[in-house]
Amino acid sequence: MNKDFIDSLPVELLRDIFLRTLLSGPEANDDTSKTPVMSLRNKTTPFLLSQVNRHWRTVVHDTSILWQSIALVHPNKNHIPRTSLWMEHLRNRPLDVLILQSDNPTEEEHEATAELLELLSSRIQNWYNIEFHFRGKIPEKLADHLRHLQRHRRPILRDANMSFKSLLDDRDANLSWEFYSIYTVWQSLQSIPTIRKIHWKAPFTPEARFSTQLLCLELLSPSVLTISPTTSFAAATSFISH
Repeated sequence: MNKDFIDSLPVELLRDIFLRTLLSGPEANDDTSKTPVMSLRNKTTPFLLSQVNRHWRTVVHDTSILWQSIALVHPNKNHIPRTSLWMEHLRNRPLDVLILQSDNPTEEEHEATAELLELLSSRIQNWYNIEFHFRGKIPEKLADHLRHLQRHRRPILRDANMSFKSLLDDRDANLSWEFYSIYTVWQSLQSIPTIRKIHWKAPFTPEARFSTQLLCLELLSPSVLTISPTTSFAAATSFISH
């Protein structure tokens, strides 16, 4: 098809073509070590189309629906610039977020994860579905971000898939911090008024009381603890270690 003909199409039609092209999943996948992608199934990005010419770049950047899902696979510093742009182009669209750490993340990956989570949280009011798979160290500000969302005037988060690989086999791990982080993440999630589904995979589930607004709860946790914020961290971590 003639390129000039494509460029002469109405913007609305060009946007529809772009959307169908990206959602159909191009055969060529982007390198997930260098860029965020749309999802694990659709490893491409809107940036691909924006590199054709100035007109296409303008249309792609102005079409927020193209930016409504982002997946960060094995987070690293290379992901930061494009993630920042992704959040700019999203505007007010609901956002699906996936973060998948490697099985044995380095300190550099943990640092990149924290920076990327900070960028994603700049649009926390747009979070609609989140899927976080953390291995080892839990990002320090994760619970703070969820508490902020809990207090937000109009949150829209509906579905949370949370997976935490335990630090219990690591002699140098700060188990008290892990316990506290998991507890506060659990409490914050359940306090978000719009949440309807939680998939939870962790060393333990903090308590057997669940929010009444939940329509679906999937627990893949070996232990359910009846605890409170005043529970001894040492006692709790001792319990889940056995």
